[in-house]
Amino acid sequence: MVSVRLICLLRAVAIVGFLNPLSAELKLRRYLWKVQISDGCLRFVSLCDLFRDLFRVRPKYSCRHCEKTHTQVEIKQAPVPPSPIPKGIATASLLSQIITSKYQYGLPLYRQENLFKQYGIALGRRTMADWVIRCASLFKPLYDRLHEVLLQQPVLHADETTVKVVKEDKQTSYMWLYCSGTDSAVAESKIPNIALFDYQNSRGVAVLWNFYKDMMATYK
Repeated sequence: MVSVRLICLLRAVAIVGFLNPLSAELKLRRYLWKVQISDGCLRFVSLCDLFRDLFRVRPKYSCRHCEKTHTQVEIKQAPVPPSPIPKGIATASLLSQIITSKYQYGLPLYRQENLFKQYGIALGRRTMADWVIRCASLFKPLYDRLHEVLLQQPVLHADETTVKVVKEDKQTSYMWLYCSGTDSAVAESKIPNIALFDYQNSRGVAVLWNFYKDMMATYK
């Protein structure tokens, strides 16, 4: 028995004149292949434009019976949800985006300000700078703990580089870097990968003494 696909091929060839017409006894089965609108290609959608205003409502409740009988009325209301910045409008997700963009990906606040403007959001760089400063205090316990663990390592490295500060044009500032000797995760290594930055207005030995004072006091 001749396959259906072979019959279709032979009949197509016969139509253009290469073969004699096929026998009419052969049954022809037709197949229709439709053109798809989409071939299923992967597309990436930017999520940066998904900004939302969260309007939190905390209704107050009281006892109507107590109000009618003129007894002591106790008003109940849900507590204020915790926020990184008390009484602030910035959520934790927005603050993490601003901080990560600036310090992990090197995107200055003035550029982030321009990006927000493209989405119709008036968020100034001074406001973001204030948020970053206030969030820094939240990371202080983590920084202190990393500092403590860093000083316990057998080998430490330190280096400094100049930093330009807008309000300190006449003064040279420095960003000190202290690390534990590894800049990436090492297999089967017990040395923690720690890198700490310390902003100072000097590169003198007093800066090193202040950072290493706990360790130096141990070796004295």
